[in-house]
Amino acid sequence: MIRKTNVVFKILGISFMSLGGLFLILSLVFVLMLSSGADMNPDDVTAFYALFFTFLAIGLIFAVMGLIFFMIRKRDEAKETRLKSEGVCYNAEITEVKISPYAAYGRYAYYGAPSVIVECWYRNQEGRTCLVKSGGLLISPMLYGAGKDSLKAKVYVSRDDPRDYYVEVTAGEHSDVKFDNDYR
Repeated sequence: MIRKTNVVFKILGISFMSLGGLFLILSLVFVLMLSSGADMNPDDVTAFYALFFTFLAIGLIFAVMGLIFFMIRKRDEAKETRLKSEGVCYNAEITEVKISPYAAYGRYAYYGAPSVIVECWYRNQEGRTCLVKSGGLLISPMLYGAGKDSLKAKVYVSRDDPRDYYVEVTAGEHSDVKFDNDYR
C-alpha cells in the first residue's frame, strides 16, 4: 500500500494537540501562581491574568486545530473502511499520474512533499467506462521508476451512489481481493 497524505493529518494533529496541551499547562501554572496567596502588587496580578488568558486562548486554538486534523483523518478512514466492506470492487487501469505541488484533489501539498494524484478508469456493471481520481498520495516518482505501469489500482464504489468511491493504489503488489465484478 502506498502511503497516503492522510498520515500528514495524523502528524499535524499530534503536533497541534501537543502544543495546545503545553499552552494549557502553562495557563494552569499561572492560575496556580495567582491562587497561591503570595503578596503581589496589582500590576503583577494584572500581568499574570493577561498571561493566563493569552496562554489559555492559544492553547485552546491549537487543541481545536489538532482535533480538526484528527477528525478529517478519521472521516477519510471511515469512508475507506465503509467502501471496502460494503462497496463494489473494480480492477482499474491507470491512465495518468499527476504530481501537484499546490492543490491535490481538495488537499494541499505538505511541507515539500507534493501530493500525487492517480487517474484511472474502470468499467462498471452496466459496461460504462468511468474515470476516477485518487486522493492525495505521498509517493516518490522513484517508486514507480519505469512509469505508471508498475502501479496497480482498485476502485471501491458505493452501491447506492457511484460518485462515492475510494481508489486504492499499490506499487504492483498482488492483493488477495477477488474481483468478481471485473467487466473489462
